[in-house]
Amino acid sequence: MRHNQPNKCYPYTYYVVHKQTGVAYYGVRTSNYTKLQISPLEDLGEHYFTSLGKHSLWFKEQFKTKPYLFYFKIHQTFDTVSEALAFEKLMVSRLRNKKRWLNKSCI
Repeated sequence: MRHNQPNKCYPYTYYVVHKQTGVAYYGVRTSNYTKLQISPLEDLGEHYFTSLGKHSLWFKEQFKTKPYLFYFKIHQTFDTVSEALAFEKLMVSRLRNKKRWLNKSCI
């Protein structure tokens, strides 16, 4: 089930937006739930800085070293990992062709 409880340990989806450029990324995080056992609020921007790969490494590195340049938000929390992954896939399918979003795949 989808809900918004970022202060409890659940898998979650999130988005990160670079304040100056408007470049954004939508993602999912499950390791906070399966391995770390911490809430999304304790995770995003503290332990986790997106899953962006080499093509957008600048975004991830800037978010990690200069988080004040970004707006980031936990979008939804989920009861299960599979629900979180399915929702991310749905959202990325809607965003991947939009110019300011770094998401290009919804595999």
